[in-house]
Amino acid sequence: AERSKVAAGEISALSKQSVDVAEKAGAMLQSMAPDIQRTAELVQEISVASREQDTGTQQINQAIAQLDTVIQQNASISEEFSATSEEIASQATMVAGTTEELAAQAVRLKEVMAFFKVDAMGGDESGAAAARPAARKQADKPSSQKPAAPKREPAIEAIDETGVTVKKPATGITLRKAASGQVKASDDDFIEY
Repeated sequence: AERSKVAAGEISALSKQSVDVAEKAGAMLQSMAPDIQRTAELVQEISVASREQDTGTQQINQAIAQLDTVIQQNASISEEFSATSEEIASQATMVAGTTEELAAQAVRLKEVMAFFKVDAMGGDESGAAAARPAARKQADKPSSQKPAAPKREPAIEAIDETGVTVKKPATGITLRKAASGQVKASDDDFIEY
């Protein structure tokens, strides 16, 4: 009986301790419940942030794909620009060659034109006016002599494209003004060849 009494006392003490531990465990569980709820909320926030991050990653991938397309277009445009630049450079070289050729032809034309002599009376009004009295005097003189044969101009040498020298007789053109009766300054009566 004494042993039972001691054992019952021990059991009672252990029961009290178990109740205390259970009460502590309940208090701890009650204090843990808000933390668990907060953790659940944090997990939900992490899930939402992960979805947003996934959406952002997809947008970044699309932007990279668009950037790649733009880079390829820029590369093709650069190649076209380079080809166009080369074509323009070749055309500029052709234009420079053509310019040099035209300059050489202009020099040749100037040399050829240097062979021709322009009569001072032909285009000059004052020369023509000065020649009128002489022409009038000759018209007034009786013609006892034969008219003089037209003067032969010296031959003109010209070099053609093949480098061959071509000799052609020169043609002198003289414009004289005369009329029956009075001579007017603006009358062109005949042209002598």
